[in-house]
Amino acid sequence: MKIGITGHTSGIGKYMFDNHGSKGWSTSTGFDLTDPKARQEMINDAEDIDVFINNADDGNNMKLDVMKDIWSAWRTKPKILVNLGSYRTFQAKVQAVTKKDVVKNEDEQYNFYDEILPLQSELAVGLIQLGPVGTEHTISKGLDKYITVEDASDIVFTTVKHLQSNHRMFIQIMCKGYHK
Repeated sequence: MKIGITGHTSGIGKYMFDNHGSKGWSTSTGFDLTDPKARQEMINDAEDIDVFINNADDGNNMKLDVMKDIWSAWRTKPKILVNLGSYRTFQAKVQAVTKKDVVKNEDEQYNFYDEILPLQSELAVGLIQLGPVGTEHTISKGLDKYITVEDASDIVFTTVKHLQSNHRMFIQIMCKGYHK
């Protein structure tokens, strides 16, 4: 199975790419995924990919744009799309007053997921909200409660396994003990 990952040069994306990835796309490797032309190049480059993990996040809902583009391109193909929620969204839901745009972005992703949920497709789609993952970035924020990168990766690839027989899934993992 060939795995493609956005945001593959740091954090959980890097861990998954180093251990499972076949192809990766991120700004640091020349793919500005905020640009529709770059997203189309990525989709063309990913034609031989079986599983697409949408991990990159720019805080401005680029993740939704990537998800919509992949859905449009692959809806009739027997592939898997996994959209990872970010820790910033989890944090924003805890501190909703100061992070409204991040919550709005995540809500828009969920709304799109709800929109495609009843539609016929060959593309299996999963949404995963992990909460804090023990990346260097998260640990530098001083959090002492988080899921390990290894466990987060295991959750993602267990979801991929389940998506091979179930076409729609939503998983939310919250870490015990985080509150503000």
